[in-house]
Amino acid sequence: MFDDEREINELGISELVVSVPYMLGFFPQDVVIVIPCRESYPLHLNLAVRMDLSDLLSAAVRPEQLLSAVTGRGWDLVVLLVVGGGCRPDRDGLPHRSLVARFSELLVQRGIAVACSLWVPEIREGIEWIRYCDIPVATGRLGDPRVCQMAALAVTEGRVTYDRVQDFLDAFKPDDEVALDRRLALLAHLDMPRQASTDPSTEAFYASMDLVDNAVQAAGQGTLPNDDPDIVGLATALADPLVWTTSVRFAYTKDWLAAVQLWLHLTRSLPDRHRVESAALLAITAGLNGETELARLAARHATEADSDREIVTCFVDPLQYGVFPSWMSGVLRYLAKKAIKHVLESVGELTD
Repeated sequence: MFDDEREINELGISELVVSVPYMLGFFPQDVVIVIPCRESYPLHLNLAVRMDLSDLLSAAVRPEQLLSAVTGRGWDLVVLLVVGGGCRPDRDGLPHRSLVARFSELLVQRGIAVACSLWVPEIREGIEWIRYCDIPVATGRLGDPRVCQMAALAVTEGRVTYDRVQDFLDAFKPDDEVALDRRLALLAHLDMPRQASTDPSTEAFYASMDLVDNAVQAAGQGTLPNDDPDIVGLATALADPLVWTTSVRFAYTKDWLAAVQLWLHLTRSLPDRHRVESAALLAITAGLNGETELARLAARHATEADSDREIVTCFVDPLQYGVFPSWMSGVLRYLAKKAIKHVLESVGELTD
């Protein structure tokens, strides 16, 4: 299964591997990673999809489950990377060779070629990588992850890359219970409706739209809401289905990173079911922009908050591995445009 892989020079493979933490948001360990790439040199990378080796080896999940999630996205070339799971230095005895062969077989059956499959014990400068195939450049050493192109991009965009997956998970830790209880009491006092949209020709609707827009712009400047009334006000605004749908548009704009910061902050700051809207927006925005681990974690939080909500069953459930089916991006863009059009038409009616 490894005979058709590409020849890639040592520098190219090193750059590929050390880029992975910046695509995931943390330095992974004991995982299998599928990295889609373009048929070009150097390989063009923009996202990575992860499965834990422990889940695969215990048969808790099967390779087919991951590949079902990535099939139909228009990918025709991928890299398979195993990080950890053993320490054998000889190529014939590489850890999880049969598992990688199975992944390769399934990918080829789906019309996706494997450009490169390789193993590293960890992602750190000077660590040896070894390819599963027998080609001239079959082993080498990793460069410094801190100076790769992906690292520079992450710094430019202000994205944090954690040393451990647990540190990444801790970014979702909710606020202290006292603060959450205060906000829950405020939300209960408002007794807001959660399924009906406000008439978009009313001042109340415009106030909600402005509140969300201003909060995203402020997040882009490094300012997030911390006062209870501000947080509760944003929760109330996003509980309006029309406001929520128009807020999907941020995923398609230059403000998507600012929106991610705001949605994450609200997800941590809101209690119980009241965080489902922000968590769903976070999952969608991250998923549409290649932030696979952030998307899958946000999807989990949205499901825990309210698994029966339509925004969860329709738009969040497909994000088990942080990637949408290829058609979903078009659907979400259409819904956001339709909602905005409805608002603009209402403005016209009001003006007339």
